Amino acid sequence: MTENAPDPSATTPSEPGEIALVVSTMAGRLWGNKPLVKQLVELGRPTVVVNQSHAASPIVIPDEVSKAPHIEVLHSQKVGVSNSRNAGIDACVAPWCLLCDDDITLIPEGLNALDARLKNASPRVAVVSTQLMKTTSLPWRNYPDEERLLEGRKAKRAIQHINSMELLVHRHQLNDAGISFNPQFGLGAPPTSGGEEILLMNDVLEKKLAVWMLPIATRIHPEVSSGSKWNEGTAFSQGAVHRKVFRAPLRWALLPWLVLKRWATGATWKSLVAYVKGWAWASRQR
Repeated sequence: MTENAPDPSATTPSEPGEIALVVSTMAGRLWGNKPLVKQLVELGRPTVVVNQSHAASPIVIPDEVSKAPHIEVLHSQKVGVSNSRNAGIDACVAPWCLLCDDDITLIPEGLNALDARLKNASPRVAVVSTQLMKTTSLPWRNYPDEERLLEGRKAKRAIQHINSMELLVHRHQLNDAGISFNPQFGLGAPPTSGGEEILLMNDVLEKKLAVWMLPIATRIHPEVSSGSKWNEGTAFSQGAVHRKVFRAPLRWALLPWLVLKRWATGATWKSLVAYVKGWAWASRQR
């Protein structure tokens, strides 16, 4: 059963804890999300906002944000969500970084519950996955009722279902292991449109670190996620991710099986071709 999914409009302050917020936005879109801006100001947690923009005119930051001592706004001309998240994690002043898009709202009670649970985290844990909600009572997907520790190659299928807005990352663990988001993947990094979170978790598993799944709701994302619909863009990205994650000879068995599985569930020929093209493209990348 999902824990802690209250009204996101509540302004109950979070405990400072060890969690910082890393918010990625483009061309100042965040400032249009007034509920989230209000939360960032009032919760008082260390916050890094990375604003990507090539606009000639400067982005006007709301006064309440520019005057908040716990919020740092970074401006970057590097496009792509992976670059944005890497910059935000690098600038964090707390050990744990909660990833936030600019169209979500936070669940303060969930953050407090997460703080308490992190005190018992295994030293092998580099990434934590939490419950993502569509509304205060409706989850995005079926999520384990019990906590799970994902480790080793056996976990590579499980990480395929984890969304980037479910992630909390330990910046010291990632830095020490030389792990970061791959800027060739994710929104704003053509030809892919996603998959950066799966590759990061795959690197964590390869370094013999762990992903900890906790049934705690921390974010609400009411809109349709860019990666939740199967189309040519997501098919290309998934093919590329599968090629990089799964090792031979398993990957060669998976390729025809996944193509047939998608065809059986109604995928178009164009999307299946895009999946294979993504697979082929990834085979040529580092």
